[in-house]
Amino acid sequence: MIASLLVFCAALAGAASTAPANELSAILEIRAINTAEVNYYTGHDRYATKLEDLGDEVKPVHNGYRFTLAGTASGYTIHADPLKYPDTGRRSFFSDETTVIRQNKGDGPATAASPEVE
Repeated sequence: MIASLLVFCAALAGAASTAPANELSAILEIRAINTAEVNYYTGHDRYATKLEDLGDEVKPVHNGYRFTLAGTASGYTIHADPLKYPDTGRRSFFSDETTVIRQNKGDGPATAASPEVE
């Protein structure tokens, strides 16, 4: 019983320390995707609508987050959501052609109406 409790506590501690690192990595990845989108626009007069269009270094799954990119009539949207809330992350993120990164602190996607990352 005590051994099981120790394993459970260790797992919680690991998740608690992993989530903030994954969240920071997700924010940095969104910044990189925004930069890649600006570069793509410069060369193609439109934004990329798929992550694959931005090159091999942009991955749909990275450090506990799933990234999705979608084209819109005037730009693009990026979503970054934890693979397993709250273990791999406690926040979801959103960005678009404005390059502002927004967050939702909870289980659910961030949107254009979500607060900015501080």
